[in-house]
Amino acid sequence: MAAKLIVGLGNPEPQFAWTRHNAGFHVLSSLAAIDVFASIETADCAVITIASAEVVLARPVTGMNSTGKAVKALLQSWSFSPSDLLIVQDDVSLPMGRMRFQHGGGAGGHHGIESTIQELNGESGFDRLKLGVGPDVRGDLRAQFLLGPIADDVTELYNQSVATAADAVKHWVESGVQSAMSRFNGVNLAKRS
Repeated sequence: MAAKLIVGLGNPEPQFAWTRHNAGFHVLSSLAAIDVFASIETADCAVITIASAEVVLARPVTGMNSTGKAVKALLQSWSFSPSDLLIVQDDVSLPMGRMRFQHGGGAGGHHGIESTIQELNGESGFDRLKLGVGPDVRGDLRAQFLLGPIADDVTELYNQSVATAADAVKHWVESGVQSAMSRFNGVNLAKRS
């Protein structure tokens, strides 16, 4: 029986593969080789071992705005509760190079989280790892910014962020959200570049 469910948010269409909005997918791909993911009805899944615990990694194929349908199906089919769940998402309000663990709370305008809370009948008591992809361009340009290709001049920092986020996920599995908050919420990789 798997101990934890980690869902990385993104859009499955090829044109969105290398975009900021697919940060959750990128972190999960860093944790497990792409070819170990197997498709089920609502998600591509892999089962890996982290710190002697079996962990299900899932990338929803429902599209970002319908993420909640996949999360609900995954929780039911694997008999997980929301307390076993970590969602890895992009966060345009955080600058690139930063990340933040959070337990519960609102959606903060993120449609994937909005969909999840709605499908779980208002339940928001799950953990999130928000990967900074800002700066936030706001307004009408935000969608274009999030769904456009990641620019060459930030690729190195973005890849470092994804790798660090993968380490952060492992720490969450081993030590829980409070320890992960203490260790990773203050990280600023942009200062190291």
